[in-house]
Amino acid sequence: MRAGLKQIAAEAELSINTVSDILNRDRHHLYKPETVERVRQVAKKQNYRPNRSAQSMRSHSTRVIGFVAWNYTADGKIANYVVLPFIIGLSHALIRHNYHLSMVEIHEVELKSDGSLPPALQEHFFDGLVVQHGPMTMRNLWTPQIETPILWWDSGRFDALNNLHRDELAISRDLTQRLIALGHRRIAFLWGPIAWELYQRAMGNAQGGDEPDDGIPLHFSAIHRYHGYCQTMLASGLKPMHVIGYDPDVAWRQFAELRPSAILTQSGMLDPGLAYKLASDGVRIPEDLTIASFDVDTRMEVATIKMGGMSYDRYEAGKTAGAMMLKMLADPEKKTESMVLGGSFIQGATIGSASV
Repeated sequence: MRAGLKQIAAEAELSINTVSDILNRDRHHLYKPETVERVRQVAKKQNYRPNRSAQSMRSHSTRVIGFVAWNYTADGKIANYVVLPFIIGLSHALIRHNYHLSMVEIHEVELKSDGSLPPALQEHFFDGLVVQHGPMTMRNLWTPQIETPILWWDSGRFDALNNLHRDELAISRDLTQRLIALGHRRIAFLWGPIAWELYQRAMGNAQGGDEPDDGIPLHFSAIHRYHGYCQTMLASGLKPMHVIGYDPDVAWRQFAELRPSAILTQSGMLDPGLAYKLASDGVRIPEDLTIASFDVDTRMEVATIKMGGMSYDRYEAGKTAGAMMLKMLADPEKKTESMVLGGSFIQGATIGSASV
């Protein structure tokens, strides 16, 4: 027979209400530590398992938080793998308070142009949502229809409430300035061909402004990094340069023309094909060419040369998001102050002084 609250209360010599507070209602802070420990020990001894369905019906709460992310590839490839450390950190923060995390992957084509909610969000299944970036126009359409609290992470929103993002503009300025301090004067910014096309479209639609058109599916970090780089270069009397394309041969032709001493890249990994091409042509990293990334993940082990640049600890960012979500759930207005993330410089094996 499955153990219930009545059996646990009897053995612990406590009321059923006290046992339920500790095991099911996340009210253990109301009781002495020894009382909480006694209840948990008895529950463990009796192999107690809470009935989530019954709890949800009584409390109108599922204790499930949804993590909503987009994947822009139409060919089935996984392009958003960098969110894994964030998800783990978020889960670790929530599970301590008896909340569980559920992944919601919404493909771009599922975001309907008529403004109706995507199927995964039509049911009241989640107590809260942590939402990564997506097309702003679509978010503006369906966000007002969602009654559950939403925390935005790296979404391109910079509101004073319910938002967590990395200050990519400051990160870019810092990294570019560090390369200049190392003697580099010819610093190029590496763009992917699709991202560069989207950037041109976005800024063209912005009609001369500094912010992109919301309907263009280009992450804000790419735009802010490029703007921070250009601002810092121009402020130092240097000319911004860009290399477009990850194909080794295409990139190498541009390297030969521009002759940069340093490259700024979005990725935290050195492309193996490009590394091979550079090595085969006698280019030494970092003696002849510095390669610096805006996004060096401090938790992910990669089987390539250790990239230098600005760190992004997404695991800690996930834990921060979890703490913010818990505050939102406890607040009657479901709000919390926004937070801005930074980064620290890592020299790695790819950053060096400019050769004389």
